[in-house]
Parts: sequence; structure tokens; C-alpha cells
Amino acid sequence: MDASFRVCLIVEDKYGRPFFFDLVERLKRESFLPMHVSVPKSAIRKLPGKCNPELSRMISAALKIGIPPFNRVIVMVDAEGGPVNDTRAQILRHVPPDCGEETRIVVLKYCVEEWVCIGLGIPVGDDPVESLKNWLRKTRGAKADYYKGSLPEFVPKLDLNRLRTSSSFREFLEAFTP
Repeated sequence: MDASFRVCLIVEDKYGRPFFFDLVERLKRESFLPMHVSVPKSAIRKLPGKCNPELSRMISAALKIGIPPFNRVIVMVDAEGGPVNDTRAQILRHVPPDCGEETRIVVLKYCVEEWVCIGLGIPVGDDPVESLKNWLRKTRGAKADYYKGSLPEFVPKLDLNRLRTSSSFREFLEAFTP
């Protein structure tokens, strides 16, 4: 086997990039992922949109053009409370046929904040962002608020074993398996 398993992550927004980088590094340190998994910061890219043809080019370039090319592309996408299978189908339409074997799509039922809520033991409800805001106000005071830019601050606080109860998180971990 190659010395490293190179992964390109495509995530919903710019704030997801540092969150996922920190999360992957922590997962490696704590043996949830093998140490030979490599996800450089530069390999975490912003999703151009669920129905944007640029996604096809991004996936193909990562798997075919890179020097060396990536072994896997993982697309992280939010269903935003809608049907997970419909969201997955939206993304699948943009996966080039010759890249299907190396591409994994992980759909979050709502958004990445649901993982933060689960990992902190906060009931998720229908709006994880609101659940997180309410929890912060209760634990840090009435003026405390949540900002997307603070996502990486939660990574060290997450209970990873609790987080493994999430099917999308388990799917995320499995996506790193060759």
C-alpha cells in the first residue's frame, strides 16, 4: 500500500474548511482514522453549489490531474432538513462516471452543526444551529452567540464516541477506507 492515502474534501462553506481539517487531524491522533490518511489544508475545498457543473471538474481534477492525484474525494453536503436521498442524487449527477469508484458523498441531514450538537450532547431538534445558539446562551450567558467562524473551536470539545452514534459521521469515517 502507498505510504499515504490522499483525500480531497469538498465542503459546503468556507467555515467548514478549518473545522474539517482540525477534525481529521484529531481523528487521526485518536486512532479513529489511520495515520496514513493525508488531507492537506489545501485539499479542503468549498463546494461550488449542489447543482454547479464546476463540481464535476473539481472531482475530476483532484482524481486525475493532481501530482500525485488524490486517492479519494469526499463531498460533504447539507440536506438542510430535506430528503437526504434527494440531496445525494443532486450531487451524484455531477460525479464524472470515471470518478465514481473514488468519490464518496456524505450527506448531513441538516448541517455540520448537527455533529457539534451530538458531540456536545445537545439535543439537535429541527435546527441544529438554533440548538447550538440556545445551548451557548444557557452555558455562557445571555449575550453569547454562535458564529460560523467559531466552528473549529468546538473540535477539541467533541465527544467522538458519542458522535459515532450519527450515521452521517460513521459514513464520513468509512469514506476514508480504501
